[in-house]
Amino acid sequence: MEQIVSFDSQKMTDHWESLVKANLIKGLTPLYVPVLSVLGRMSGGLELLMKLRENLISCLKNMSEGDQGLYLLKELNDTLYGILAHHCSYDVLDTEKVTWQSPSDLIEKISVDEAVHPVRHWRDIKNRLGRNMRCFILTHRGLPREPLVVIHSALTVEASYSVQDLLLETNRLESYESFQTAVFYSVWLRKQGLAGMDLPNYLLKSAVRELKEEFPHMKVFYTLSPIPGFRKWLNELLTSRSIEDYGELLPPSKLTSIQQVYPAKTLSLSLKNALDDFPNACSNDTVSESLKCSVLKLCAHYLVNEKQNGQALNSVAKFHLRNGASIWKINWLADRSVRGIQRSYGLMANYRYDVDRVNRYTQDYEQNRTVKLSEDLHTLLKI
Repeated sequence: MEQIVSFDSQKMTDHWESLVKANLIKGLTPLYVPVLSVLGRMSGGLELLMKLRENLISCLKNMSEGDQGLYLLKELNDTLYGILAHHCSYDVLDTEKVTWQSPSDLIEKISVDEAVHPVRHWRDIKNRLGRNMRCFILTHRGLPREPLVVIHSALTVEASYSVQDLLLETNRLESYESFQTAVFYSVWLRKQGLAGMDLPNYLLKSAVRELKEEFPHMKVFYTLSPIPGFRKWLNELLTSRSIEDYGELLPPSKLTSIQQVYPAKTLSLSLKNALDDFPNACSNDTVSESLKCSVLKLCAHYLVNEKQNGQALNSVAKFHLRNGASIWKINWLADRSVRGIQRSYGLMANYRYDVDRVNRYTQDYEQNRTVKLSEDLHTLLKI
């Protein structure tokens, strides 16, 4: 009996298309991709890939468009990012609490590498790991006792407005019932090879869960955050534009007292001269109040209105707003250290996390770029 074999041309076409696609992908994939993928699974390989990408990111920052090899290095960076993201999925990450009783090598790592507020001596780190403090780290199960992200917080009655006051050894409550909130004053990525991943956000939310489990009555959390880039932005603004360009942002009447002490051709240059003499200018009774009012308002504008690709220009503000925080307060001379003055004239910001509203605020920001502000910020912008 003759057997009839049917021929499906569509299946044959799909088969050849898949073969061509597979060969094309194979041919276009750089030869280093499979090597790096295998390396990531070897002992010590993951940490090596992190270090490689950290060095690569540093190299890319020093290059400009048109530099030879820039495209290839960007491609390598994207490959490393993908491999590291695959190996650092949330199911292999753990949140750990660090105390003064933790292993000494672990304490040394978070002390030596502290990126936000440098640790001065062993008493300083002992204080930061004390009874009224909480420190959390994010670790990878393949890299035990190797912090990827670090968060420091202080248990307080309310939001704190000065990092130096917050870290005072004598500024301690006696009763756990007195704690009404926690202030996160240091959030940083220890392994820069993991830059661009959402790991600090993941640890922050994990830390909030840990604190709520320990203190169920806590509903609201604050940060005391630096404002990196504000001083540079303001200096460029005052140098490149005249006071008439500011409109309602900075009325000339606010600057006349400053011009009397720091005379210049324009009011904006008078303000710049006063800021160049910062913080000495704050000790002058004639200009201190006008200077404070002007800088706080300009900082509020910077955090709320200055954008890059539709999101907050300031990296710290963008991080917290994306996570569902509101901008609560801008604090004058909140970081009186040399670094704090150089970074933002000593200004720091409180971001407020309301547990019941975080998800809604995150959605509003991601969809509509809505920035939630306290009454204090609204008032500051209207002054």
